[in-house]
Amino acid sequence: MDLRHDSDCVYEHDSRVFVGDVVVLKDPEKPDDLLVRRLAAVEGYEMVSKDEKEEPFILEKDECWVVSDNEALKPKVVPVSMLA
Repeated sequence: MDLRHDSDCVYEHDSRVFVGDVVVLKDPEKPDDLLVRRLAAVEGYEMVSKDEKEEPFILEKDECWVVSDNEALKPKVVPVSMLA
């Protein structure tokens, strides 16, 4: 398996990721560490919060939404997540 690094993501050469796939991302708080997350949404998906005070929004080009399968982990806020 030929793994490649870019500034935001570690990915298998010539592969594509799909919603539901597990991805490996650089930790925005500790760039030398990696995070394992599940891809939940990609550009064009409408995101709706359970909190009625928050407005729905649509993920723009090169944006994605990832989640942790371990609900005990606190989410990290990352301004932009891009998958290559």
